[in-house]
Amino acid sequence: MKVGDLVRFKSIPRHPDICECRGCLGEKGVVLDIDDSHRQTSLSILSTGGVIIKKVWIDYVEEFYVSR
Repeated sequence: MKVGDLVRFKSIPRHPDICECRGCLGEKGVVLDIDDSHRQTSLSILSTGGVIIKKVWIDYVEEFYVSR
């Protein structure tokens, strides 16, 4: 996964106090930033609604279009 890839949420987050996506099941967006400075990799995503969603764990999304 890299910046520019299109992703969608594949599950409701189990830790809503850490993951800011607030249960956006099926929400789609574009990866803006990847933070791998910690033990778990997190993403910043620009959703289709124009909202930037931060601190989304990489395991909560799946790629459905990979940019070149």
